[in-house]
Amino acid sequence: MARWMACNIIASLCQRMLFTRKRRLAQWMQQKRHWKSFSSRGIALPPDRRKKPPPLRKLRKLFSPIRMPIKIQTDYRKYPNAIKHHLTERFRDRQFLLPMAQELAAWLQTRPSAPNLLESPAGWHKNFSSFTVFGEGEFLKTLFTIYSPGRPRKSSVDLDRWHPQ
Repeated sequence: MARWMACNIIASLCQRMLFTRKRRLAQWMQQKRHWKSFSSRGIALPPDRRKKPPPLRKLRKLFSPIRMPIKIQTDYRKYPNAIKHHLTERFRDRQFLLPMAQELAAWLQTRPSAPNLLESPAGWHKNFSSFTVFGEGEFLKTLFTIYSPGRPRKSSVDLDRWHPQ
């Protein structure tokens, strides 16, 4: 019986030592950032068996001179909740009046196009007579009225001057 307990104690100690050795080895490999050149047992692999970086993708489409414009989202239900909440706050805070809303609705019914985020990472803006709408990609993001004026970002695209290719 005592022999069996001694064997169990020795086995548990060996497991703990093995576990701590593996943990220390893993920590060392993370610190040294050599994890790609080692096997799971911590043995250095020969250069031909090391993990190779993935091949570079063809980025021709990403950097092509022809950009496809995107349609601005006109269905308010498809907007993310954070943008919906932000826009309703701006409508209240900045005194967005009924004639302004009618002008915006008439413009949105034309299904306008806007530059995508690759072409204009700073977003886009559209000037109206009494307010300015700002957006990024297919979503309207915020607005400024004559009662609370604001300026567009320096590198944002003006939709009145922008022509899709």
